[in-house]
This record gives sequence, structure tokens and C-alpha cells, in this order.
Amino acid sequence: MTVSASQLLPWIAFLPLIGAFLNGLFGRRFSRRVVFTIGVGTVAIAFLLSLRAFFALQAVAIEQPLDPALRYTAWTWVASGLFQFDVAFFLDPLSGLMLLIVTGVGLLIHIYSTGYMGDDASVHRYFAYLNLFMFSMLILILGKNLFMLFVGWEGVGVCSYLLIGFWFTDDQKAQAGQKAFVVNRIGDFGFIIGVALLLYHARGSTDYDVLKWLFGDGAYGPFYDPWTLGACCLLMFVGAAGKSAQLPLYVWLPDAMAGPTPVSALIHAATMVTAGVYMMCRLSFMYTLSPVVMGVIASVGAATALAAALMALTQRDIKKVLAYSTVSQLGFMVLAVGVGAFTAAVFHLMTHAFFKALLFLGSGSVIYAMHHEQDIFKMGGLKKKLPITRATFLIGTLAIAGVPFLSGFYSKDEILWGVHSNQQLIAVPERATAAWGDDQRVYIGGRNGIVLKREGDQWEEERVPLTQTNIRGVSQAVLPDIRALAGDGQGTWWAAGSFGSIYRSGGRGWTLAHSLDGDPTHFNAAAAAGPNAAWFVGDRGVVVHYDGTEFKKVDVGSRVSLTAVAARSETEVYVGGASGTLLKYDGKAWGKVPGVGSAAVTGFAKLGNDLYGVSEDGGLLKLGAAGFEKVAFTAPGVAKGLQLRGITANADGKLVLVGRAVLQGKEGENAVYIEGLPSTGFGVLAGPTSGLFRAVAHGLGTTYATGDDKAMYAPAAAESGVVLERVASVPTKPWFHHILWVVATFSALLTAFYMFRLYFLTFEGQTRATPEAYDHCHETPSHMWGPLVILAILSIGGGWFGHSLYQWLSPVFATANTRLLLDDHHTLMAYVPTLFGAFGIAIAAVWYGLNSPVPRQLAERFPTVYRVLYNKFYVDELYHLAIVKPFRATARVVHEIIDRIFVDGALVHGAASIWSVLGRALRPLQNGNVQNYAVGIAVGLAIIIWLVGMKPTLW
Repeated sequence: MTVSASQLLPWIAFLPLIGAFLNGLFGRRFSRRVVFTIGVGTVAIAFLLSLRAFFALQAVAIEQPLDPALRYTAWTWVASGLFQFDVAFFLDPLSGLMLLIVTGVGLLIHIYSTGYMGDDASVHRYFAYLNLFMFSMLILILGKNLFMLFVGWEGVGVCSYLLIGFWFTDDQKAQAGQKAFVVNRIGDFGFIIGVALLLYHARGSTDYDVLKWLFGDGAYGPFYDPWTLGACCLLMFVGAAGKSAQLPLYVWLPDAMAGPTPVSALIHAATMVTAGVYMMCRLSFMYTLSPVVMGVIASVGAATALAAALMALTQRDIKKVLAYSTVSQLGFMVLAVGVGAFTAAVFHLMTHAFFKALLFLGSGSVIYAMHHEQDIFKMGGLKKKLPITRATFLIGTLAIAGVPFLSGFYSKDEILWGVHSNQQLIAVPERATAAWGDDQRVYIGGRNGIVLKREGDQWEEERVPLTQTNIRGVSQAVLPDIRALAGDGQGTWWAAGSFGSIYRSGGRGWTLAHSLDGDPTHFNAAAAAGPNAAWFVGDRGVVVHYDGTEFKKVDVGSRVSLTAVAARSETEVYVGGASGTLLKYDGKAWGKVPGVGSAAVTGFAKLGNDLYGVSEDGGLLKLGAAGFEKVAFTAPGVAKGLQLRGITANADGKLVLVGRAVLQGKEGENAVYIEGLPSTGFGVLAGPTSGLFRAVAHGLGTTYATGDDKAMYAPAAAESGVVLERVASVPTKPWFHHILWVVATFSALLTAFYMFRLYFLTFEGQTRATPEAYDHCHETPSHMWGPLVILAILSIGGGWFGHSLYQWLSPVFATANTRLLLDDHHTLMAYVPTLFGAFGIAIAAVWYGLNSPVPRQLAERFPTVYRVLYNKFYVDELYHLAIVKPFRATARVVHEIIDRIFVDGALVHGAASIWSVLGRALRPLQNGNVQNYAVGIAVGLAIIIWLVGMKPTLW
């Protein structure tokens, strides 16, 4: 029987589980060789099957470049109504790469463990836990839905707890395991809430394919709630912060070094701690819809990278230095995710797995050779005793320091370049049918409640709150399309749209000001009539007036769709609509205004003291003494079919008309932008083919035309003359990315410094070890240094294939709302981090390679700074004082009062005492005297007869 590649996926995951089962239940009876064979063999077979599946995935990628994936559903675990959880497996380019990393690096660490843990009495338990971790990690990355990911997520957390506290007879190591477990539970609490909220928001599905269809392609209509989605992403990031050791939940990872060193290499460097990064990359199509959350993620990543690097500067424990280095490098990955550089994050995840596993295993060889000494100030001069370990450790150090042509250089440079070059972008809303501009700001409104705001040179995206409406008799909360915008020029702006919604802004955010109580009527136009006064018009002749105190629905005597409104003052208001409808309010009553033609009036604009309008049939109207009159004008280049949808006046005192027309010499219709005056003539600029400009506004010195193609257009100078420049997205907060780049680059400098400090103090110079320890120090056996050599090779060449990753992972990652800016300085930006890294290496070489007194002198001159760094900013002490001690005190009070007094005393012992006393009280009745029993029977019968004889009313 032929087994398909997709059917291999569950075998890859469950093979390590079989190893964990055998070693866990029967390992005590097995010889060490059998334990090693089972533990290593199951992972080796899983790695070979992973290669087979990966090659099959490559073939699928050629046949199906847009959806390269292997899928296999084993069974349905839970099915209840809309909720269904399948035990399903999924291999795409991202999970395929992670699969090779986990099984490949995991296999090397299993082989290394046969030497490092070979003499441990509980080696069978160690390999059972290690295999169980491999199973959990593989479930996490191969699962096809968030339910499977969560099973693996919790599984790796449990395995981490078991392996950190592996030597549980040592109280310090047991407490380290408990600390890791508790801190991760805090993060997991946020993750669980986020998944539950997403489950509700996604109508009962956690399948990646369904979620990507719902969110990745913007398939959600007006019921899509960006605030809920943002909350989901933020809560799940809390889980990622716990699992991937980000501020403020990083404190468990340095203490996790209490476990065996191979555990640190596998779980706390190469695999488990990257689970949070993997989760966010997997859900990139959701995170890119939440730019605020992305900014939070980037900020936390940058802060973590810097804080952990500072903490590593003064550490003495060889594994603690690597632990804080891991936290810092995870910060780099999270930073990359936050700026939308998902491929760079995965690239660094891969190279970090190589060189950090190498460094941890190298430190394990040093600890093994030095009889478990971990203080680097009690080492030195080990390069003669450990030549292979030293050479491979140096390669890993060069890689993490970002030395050119090693793997870490390429991946870290991609992150730093991405941080500097990827400016956060705001997309122009789809179907942008509303625009407003003045000297203070510009607003563009479109679908799903999105309002794009420009203030100065800065663009921001704002979203209006949900509104309630009745759809088929059911009240629902929806996001309206923004169809009208207006401002009074004095700090109040209005937005109105579908489902009878009206919003107000004072400059920061929007609030729901009024709705039509469930009436799904759509507003089409708005106009400010003075400070805190406005008019809104819509379908079926609906007009709403706000007089500064309340909203009133006004009957204007018409039931046609109203599409334009202009307020010259509070007592002179004009409304236009379908069938050439023109109405005027004179402060007392509404009346009809003579107009021209039967085409819909689509817009008004003030130019000086004049009021102009446009109609759908291409007419330009001007208000005169007798009403609106049609103004003759020519639009050069327009052949026929001119339709006008919007009008405004620009800073040059000219009218700007927008719509569409058939241009001379072209087939089909074009969106058109017409600028000029009837007295001097007009010029025409062509917009997108088959397009339609629906709105136009002038503000902050620029005129913007918007329409259907998710872009806005503005006149711009070109070699051929003035053209319409298409803008689909605009950058926001460029200074924010510059700050992130500075922080990340400085963190890279610190990384190079403290890693070479570690190298020089461990391997170079004169030894500071005891003579006995130094004399007995020797190179580790081949099954321990062999994995080091392989990892060293990967640390050198693992970055050479980075550019291929962009093509390989492109079908997976959503295009973030970022723009890669290839300016004239991008080459310089690639060299600056390298120069900073070289500077850090040089300082470490002078201070520690040449045994300079400068570090000691600096510590003596700035003792407070040294103590703060050495004690890791006293974060652990702060947590202990603010959280642990109050929690333990509360637990003691609860134990003494509730548990001992109430539960044990009142409920348990009290209940027992009551029945004991009652038994003793009733004991005399059972004395064996037949006469007493007869008396009791007689009394009982008498009572019964008396009760039976009573009147019914007494019952």
C-alpha cells in the first residue's frame, strides 16, 4: 500500500510520542543502550519522514504555487453546532521549514544527550520527557487549526516544566520549574481568552484556511469588527510574550537554565521559545489588520532586545549569559513581526536555532569538562583543553555577533533593514465615497467605518464605532460605510453613512452622535451650518438637522434620494437629489428651487460668494437670483458621456469637478479630474480606466479625488506635465521606525560585546580554574562534539539561503501594511549594524582578551549601575515583593481561615462531631429492654391516631 506524503504527517508527530510511552513506562527495565535507541531512533525516523514530506511539499509548490500545502484530517474530535475541532495536519512552506528545524536540531540534541546525560540514574525519564516535548512541538507546528496549536502549546509548557525541574530533589531547580510553569500560565490565560474571542468572532472556526478566507482577503462585510479582531490579536500576543519570553513575562527563561543543558539548547533556545513567534507569523493575515497591535508588538520586541542585552553584560554564569542572549534575540524576532517583516523573523528564527543550539551545547561541553562549573570567572585558557568545542563555540559567537558571511549576519541584517525600511502604511479605504478638507486636516471615508485622516504631514487611520440597525427584523451591530464628511472649520467634524449613523469628532476619534433608531436608511451627504450645527441628507428624502443641542428629523416634502447638501448659513440651506430635485431652506420653511434638467444633483461647493453644483449628466450649476442655472463649459479631451459626482474649490480659486467620461482616442470610460473656471476654461486629467471618482476634497494644499479602486489621486508634476498620482497607501509615524532601528542596532552592538566577553573569559587568556579542575579538563567524546560540528556548519552557511526564503514563504504571509523604502541610504543601513558589531567585538577583545583593568575600574566608579545590571534591574525582586509575597500571604490567610477553620473545622470535623453527639444522645433508647420498646411503640401509635383524627383544616 502506498502512503501519501500527507499521511506521513501524523506519523511524524506521533513517533516521538511512542518513544516517550516506551521509555516512560518501561524505561526503568531497559538498559541505557535500549533507552538511547528508542529516544534517538524515534526522532531520527521522524526527521527522515520530515525530509520526505518536505520534498513532496516542494513538488506541490511547483504544481500549486498559490496554495502549496499538504493536508490530512485524521478524525473529528469535537463537533457541536457551529463548533468543530478536527485532529488535522497541515504542511505548508512555513510549517515545513519549522518541521526541519525542530526534527533536525532536535535529533542532534538527542544524540548529544546520550553523552551528557549518559551517567544520570533517571536517563529513561529524561528521554521520555524529551520525546514528549518533540511530540508536543510537532503537534504545535503541524496542526491545521488553533485547537491543535493550543494542544501543542500547552504540551510544550508541561514538558518545559518537567525538564527544568528534572533534578527535582534540588529545591532551587524545582522552584525554577514552578516559576516557568506559573509565568507561562499567565501568558496562556491571555492566549486562551484571545482564542475563545476569536472562536466567537470567526463564527465557530479555528481552521487556518477558514480564518485566512475570513480575514486574509478582507471577505468580511460590514459585520467585521476591527476592535474585536485587535483584541484577539493582542490577547494572543500576551500568550506569545509568555512562551517567547518577552517583557514583562521573560523572567522564567533565565531560571530555566536549572535544567540539563541539552534541554536549554532544544527547548529554551531552538524550538519552544520560538512558538510565540511562529504563532504570530502563522496568523500574519490577522495581525496585519491590526496596525495598533503591530506597533505594540514592535515596541515590546525592541524593549526586550535592549533590556535583555543590558542584563547579559555583567552575568557570570555561562548559561545565564546565553539565556539573556536568547531573550534578546527573541526580541529581535518579535520586533520583525511587529514591523511586518515576517520572513525576516522566520529567517532569524532558523539561524538562531543553529547558532544558539551550538552555543548551548558548547557551554554544556565546557560544563561537562569542568565538572559542572558554570562561573566564567573560574574558567579561562580552555582553548588548549577543548580545541573542538572552542572552535565551534567561536563560530557560534561570530554568528550571533553578526559577523559578515555567517548566518546571523544575514538574518539580523534583514531584521534591522526591515525595521528601518518598512514604514507602517495605512491603506486607502475601499470604495472611498466621502472626502472633506480644510486648512486643518483632510478626511477620506470608505467602507467598514474606516476614516483616513491627514493632519500636517501625518496620516492616521480612524474607525467609527458600531451602530445598531434592523436587518430583516433583527437588531444587529454593524460597521457602516462612511458616505459623507463635513467640518465647521472650528474643530468639529461630522461623518455619516449607511444604516442611519451620524458620528462626531473633536479631532481625536469618533463617537456615535445619532442614529435613526434601527432605520436602515443611508445618509449620502452632510454639511456644517456653523459651530456645532449640521445637516445630513439621505435616501427616501430623509433630512436630519442638528441645531447644537439635539438632532431632529425634518420633513422637506420629498421622498426621492437626496445626494447633496450645502449650508451657506444656518438660515440658507440647499439640498439636491435624484430627478433634478433642488430644495431650499430659508430659516422658516422648505421650498423648491428652480433647476435645470432631470439628472441627479450630486454635489455642491462654495467658491467665494458663489455656490456651484454638479449633476450626474455632466452639468455645472450656479446659484443665481432665480435659482440654479446651468453654466456652459468645455472639458478638453472629453468625447462623451461625462458624469459628475463631486465638486470642490481649491486654493487657487478654481473649481475641481470629478466623475467619469469617455476620453478622445480611448475606448471605454475613464475617471476624470477637471480643474478650472467657466470664465478661463478647464483642463482634464485622466484617472484610472474603467474607474469612477465619487468624491473630491481640498485641504492642506492638496486636492484629493477618491473612488472605487482603493486609492486616492492627487495632481503631481511630471516630465510630461501635470498628471494624477495614484496613492494606495500612506506612511504613518516614520519616526517610530527610526527609534526602533536605533534601539535594535544598539542591542546588536551589545550582543557582539557580551558574547565575545563570554568567549574570551571562557577560552582565552590564562586559566582562572582550580589546578585540579583544569588538569582534569578534556575534550568531550565524539557523540557530543559531532553535533557541535554539524551545527557549526549550519551556523556558517545557514544564512546563505535567506533570499530563497522570501520566495518560499511568500504564499504564506499576508502583505503587511508596510512599504519597503529603497532610498539612497539603504546600502549604508546595511553597513552600520556591521560596524557597530565590530566595535562591540573590539571593545570586548581589548577589555577581556587583553585582561584590561577597565571593566573593574568602571564597576568601581559606577557601582550603582553595575549592581542594577548585575541584579537584572531588580525585576525578580520587584515581582517577588509585589506579586509573590502578597499572593503567598493571601494563600496563608485563606489556608488558616477558610481551609483549616471553615472547611476542615466546620464542614469536615464539625459534621462528624454533630453526628457523633447525636449518636451518643440516642444511644440510651437502644438499651435492649423490651418494655421500653413497647412504650415507645404505644406512644408513637397514639401520636399517629391523634394526627389522623385532626380536622383537615389543621393539616
